[in-house]
Amino acid sequence: EPTAVSEIAQARKQQPRYSASSWPLAPGGRTGIYHQLSAGITNTERHIYIEDQYLVNDAAMGRLASMADLLVCKVKESNFKKLIILCTRIAEINEEFKGFAARHRRAVIKKLVAAGGDKVVVCQYRSNRALRIAPPPALTGPQAEDFANRSPFYIHSKTWIFDDELLVVGSANNNRRGYSHDSELDFAVVDTERADIAALRRRLWLRRLNTDGVTKPLTE
Repeated sequence: EPTAVSEIAQARKQQPRYSASSWPLAPGGRTGIYHQLSAGITNTERHIYIEDQYLVNDAAMGRLASMADLLVCKVKESNFKKLIILCTRIAEINEEFKGFAARHRRAVIKKLVAAGGDKVVVCQYRSNRALRIAPPPALTGPQAEDFANRSPFYIHSKTWIFDDELLVVGSANNNRRGYSHDSELDFAVVDTERADIAALRRRLWLRRLNTDGVTKPLTE
């Protein structure tokens, strides 16, 4: 990104050892979480559910394909049924990405929808504007507009559920840094009986789904 040049220069001034090639933690990056997710995508047969804060990994990481491209290959498979993604509203993260998050998120979604059509569902919480939540009186002009585009609910989780059999959950965001150089920690659970992970997914959906107008309360 063009803005990265000045930010990298500033980082070098703040902490020279991080810019050295011999950074002790992982000078070449660590991609174990990426490979676990890649294996999950490859071996999934029917459906994937994702919750992610960023959803912007549309570019390859060196020789490794982007997460978007891995998912594109999956949704093209004839036997695959559904990819459902819950992510933050783009207004929540665009500023920290210096305005580039929207472009990358859009690229991810376009790739997936073009490849999978109605197999792909991308969800987000409704905005403050849609929920008719007024901005605080102190916010005016652009700040009030920014508030209107945000939501009272923020998706910070990073959760993948594959065929109700494999769960991967932790702190790695769907971006290149999260899968290579940030200090992240995910864990994976395999449930061969497809019981506990399926129950977790249902509990998550009960919390996430829009139930306005539903007269009979939803149950698992």
